[in-house]
Amino acid sequence: MNIPRQAQFLYKGLWTPEGDDVLVNTLIRLKNETMWTLDEFPSYFLLTAMREIERKLGMTYTEWDLKARVKIMLLRYRTFKEVNAHRGTHWNRPEKIVTADDDVWKEIFEKNSYARAYYYEHEPIFNELAMLFGMDDVKLEQQSPTVIVISDTTVVEPYGDGDEEVNSPAIFPTFKVKRKLFVDEDGASDRESTNQPPNPLINAGADVVVVNRVAKSNKYPTNSALVQAGGTPQRASPITSSCASSSPAAWWRHPEL
Repeated sequence: MNIPRQAQFLYKGLWTPEGDDVLVNTLIRLKNETMWTLDEFPSYFLLTAMREIERKLGMTYTEWDLKARVKIMLLRYRTFKEVNAHRGTHWNRPEKIVTADDDVWKEIFEKNSYARAYYYEHEPIFNELAMLFGMDDVKLEQQSPTVIVISDTTVVEPYGDGDEEVNSPAIFPTFKVKRKLFVDEDGASDRESTNQPPNPLINAGADVVVVNRVAKSNKYPTNSALVQAGGTPQRASPITSSCASSSPAAWWRHPEL
């Protein structure tokens, strides 16, 4: 078959193998630094590669030139994968060629005419292109076909003896909130709150001492003036809630007989 040499397919115009190396290596470096996963690269990548090519090779390209070159590299990568995946081809890595019969090559060329670029030589930067475009692809290694035997025989899987130990997950008891339903015997029984009781003495006047039910069992000093005068004992109830405490018939209001 009359097939042109590989250089006529891969390198046209101002592009050279050295320019491809700088472009691909720069894109790979930026892709790894930024964790880029798409096949299309942002302008920052292309402008950085453009400056690298100009600095190392002295060749000037535009952003559009680099974008078109990236598309051609993607075409090269996918085409070479198709060539190796076709039945009847073999990639001889040491010799850097792909071997196949002419009939096989004709079938490949009918599907993809750009595959003629690999009739004499393999892809020179396939590993770099794989790092740039195909990190998630499956390796194109020739593997022997797998034979699956279908049988009508049914095999019963035996069960175990049941000696396996089953451990339940550890359950830790939760802490419960304890509430005080009853008031202590020494505490206040006429109030809803369980706080400390207030001062049992309430100063209601110069000669009157009022005692609540909490302190009725305690003894308090009587009025000294009444004791010296031999006065009549107090008839008022010491309990604040009693009706006698507010009775108008207090003993000091009645004359003594």
